[in-house]
Amino acid sequence: MPPITTAVAMLDTFQAVSYGTGMASRPRHTDAHVEAALAAAEERGWRVEKATGGHAHVWGRMLCPQATREGCIAFIHSTPRNPQSHARNLQKRVDGCPHQENCEQGEFP
Repeated sequence: MPPITTAVAMLDTFQAVSYGTGMASRPRHTDAHVEAALAAAEERGWRVEKATGGHAHVWGRMLCPQATREGCIAFIHSTPRNPQSHARNLQKRVDGCPHQENCEQGEFP
């Protein structure tokens, strides 16, 4: 059985640094369409976290402004089959976030 510290380290697949409005600049996505969708999400208060380690399909994730367990999460693919469609789906997740209205009014949990 591996030590507990190893198991905990294996569970932490995303960087502790979140990139969003007024934060450190984040790594750029290789596709321009996806990058534009990420920039638009950040302007609306979403955080972008880059995945660490050897994840073949996941580039990172986006988290809605509601920083609780009920907040929305969208995963960003590193090499989507159709980048335009993936970017459009990310934008739909941002537009359809039920917490967005409350967060834009300053009603954070």
